[in-house]
Amino acid sequence: LGYDHAEVGGELAARWKLPVSLQECIRWHHRPGDAREFPMEVALVHMANSVAHMAELDTRDARDVPPIEDIAFERTGLTPASLGPVVEQAQQQVVETEALILGG
Repeated sequence: LGYDHAEVGGELAARWKLPVSLQECIRWHHRPGDAREFPMEVALVHMANSVAHMAELDTRDARDVPPIEDIAFERTGLTPASLGPVVEQAQQQVVETEALILGG
């Protein structure tokens, strides 16, 4: 259709009159360089998207998930190495949540 979920979500967020910060985070989370009003927040959501994919896939290999754009690291001051502990914690939370849901 020529739209991706981020564009559709951003438009819905605008129509629902969600705060502009949320609208930008939703609309630009795959293209953080396009964020204008809330670039730091969008960069963090962009990074969180990849971390969430890594947690879900139980991988620590960044090549397995959507890449994090350099501008996100520039805007946040974070490094690829700093995400390692975050990925590990997210993966542990996935395991704990699955155990709660599945009774394991």
